[in-house]
Parts: sequence; C-alpha cells; structure tokens
Amino acid sequence: MNTVWLADQAGVTAKTIRRHETIGLMPEPVRADNGYRDYDDKDLRLLNFIVRARTLDFGLGDVKALVALRRDRGATDERVEVLAIKRRNELDDRIRGPRSIRDAPTDLIERCRADGRPDCPVLENLAKSGLLSAHG
Repeated sequence: MNTVWLADQAGVTAKTIRRHETIGLMPEPVRADNGYRDYDDKDLRLLNFIVRARTLDFGLGDVKALVALRRDRGATDERVEVLAIKRRNELDDRIRGPRSIRDAPTDLIERCRADGRPDCPVLENLAKSGLLSAHG
C-alpha cells in the first residue's frame, strides 16, 4: 500500500501520515524498489488506532504512550486505565466551565416570572455581579 491509499483507508491526509512518522507515532515504513513508502495491514491498524485516539482528544504525548503500551505485550491494563481516566477528567474540566456559564442564565430565567413587575431577577443578578453598567 502506498501513502495515498493508506491515507484514504484511514480518512487522513498523506501529510498526517508523514507527520506521525516524523514525531515517532508510526515507524518509518519499508521502501519499495521505486523508493515509495510501502505500508501493510499492520500499519493501517496502527494508523486507525492513532486516529481513533486523536478523535477521542488524547494529546500527542498520551497517544505516544498508548501506542507504546499497545506494542508492549506485557503492559497492564491499569497503565492504560490511568491515561483514560486522566483524559476523561481533563474533558470533564473543559466541559464544566461552559456548562456553568450556560446554567447561570437558566437559573435566572427560572426565577423570572415575566409578570410586568419592575424588579427583574436577571437584571438584579447582573448588577450584583458587576456585569451590568450603571447606565444599563
């Protein structure tokens, strides 16, 4: 298999494959007589593994560690679990911030009765938080 075929099979670009080789995620492939890179099914499985890990938003360092653990037949699943838990916790932290921002107006909206009264919980809360200007 050449680079273009491998890239098509994995849904990435040839440039991505070359980058993975440069940074050590994938080994340098065997070269065919014509000098072109020559990949096999093992390379495709590895590339799919890398692509899937990146799709799950594992950082390059963690992907390198996962690839090394995959190669190490003596590796324990505890080492893999540690990386997976770390990734999940990082994602939870990233998600928590936007959720709290989204939930804040929801809480205020629930307190707002829209009954024509002059005191509005949304405006009062924004003023207390210093987010509403004195002219607003």
